[in-house]
Amino acid sequence: MAAGEPGDLGGYYFRFLPQKTFQFLSAQETTSRLRQWSMLGRIKAQAFGFDETFQAYRKDDFVM
Repeated sequence: MAAGEPGDLGGYYFRFLPQKTFQFLSAQETTSRLRQWSMLGRIKAQAFGFDETFQAYRKDDFVM
């Protein structure tokens, strides 16, 4: 199942949120550490919305 497509087996539905920004990735301390490990410009963060309320007791169903 691809991200953003409803599951056929009663799975969960995730929506890609392209407008979401991660301000910590542009913070000076973060960019310094990313540069130190040669990861600056090579790392990408993406956000997704989830169609249900997360229930900690169902974490195994969520992951599997």
